[in-house]
Amino acid sequence: MLDAKITYRINGDFNSGLKIFLDDNLLMFSEVKRKWFSSDIIQIYAENKELLLVIKKKGVFKTLYHIEFQNGQLIDDVKSIEESFLSSRICFSGNKSIELKSSAVPFIGPNARIFYKNEEIGNIKIKKLAINLDYTLTMKKANFEYLSYLFILFLVKESNRDYD
Repeated sequence: MLDAKITYRINGDFNSGLKIFLDDNLLMFSEVKRKWFSSDIIQIYAENKELLLVIKKKGVFKTLYHIEFQNGQLIDDVKSIEESFLSSRICFSGNKSIELKSSAVPFIGPNARIFYKNEEIGNIKIKKLAINLDYTLTMKKANFEYLSYLFILFLVKESNRDYD
């Protein structure tokens, strides 16, 4: 039996965090604490408001993420979160990683494609004309085992995005 595609809705306001939903059920969300002349803090929460991760984001010309806290009772060890020009990656226990590859031309096709073990497993689209942030994340298979890590990567990457 083939797995069906599944689509998640992600929305929020600019520079203030995002919420991930399946149907109308909240799955995970982020909050952002912006600080002038200092590192911004991104907090990632599970649906029950339990803190999963605290990430410090810094850098002007290159984005660097430092893991300040992670709840080992709710998630396995997140080793690193990395970002380059058109790619973001989360590495976690067992030498596993998930990568988001962004489109060089964001108005054509999906804004990012999702890869696990060099295989495309889904994509992310953003609503082009919107007052707030409105994304859809579509997975090719409904039962992706490491979905929480994908959500964490997306929330860290997009929650504090500057759209000026």
